[in-house]
Amino acid sequence: MKNSELIQLIRDKEEKIKAMAFDLAVEQQVLRQLREIADPQRPTKQVSLTSLLVEILKERGRPMRVANIVDRLKLNGLKGTEKTSLSVSAACLLRRAPDRFNRVAHGVYELKDGDNNDTEG
Repeated sequence: MKNSELIQLIRDKEEKIKAMAFDLAVEQQVLRQLREIADPQRPTKQVSLTSLLVEILKERGRPMRVANIVDRLKLNGLKGTEKTSLSVSAACLLRRAPDRFNRVAHGVYELKDGDNNDTEG
């Protein structure tokens, strides 16, 4: 392997680690927010942003725009972090999980198993 190939491999791995760290930070923020709004007398159930995205898209049953998905997340009491908006977090997770979500148009996603091509306006 050439030195330039090794350097590129290192850069690729560093980018992957940064993306994973970002995803982890988003998931930790969602968990903190869910704990804040949960009944303090009940043990909190850990819910990831990804599982909430799946639930929203499954419930709708057809492709949705990221903005509409974020509106539903906000209705559930979720907020963005100081550094990252909820829109950015949701869009990043939708893009980074092609095994679960399918991009049908710019800013429009469906569950991978979805078969309806109508988009929510």
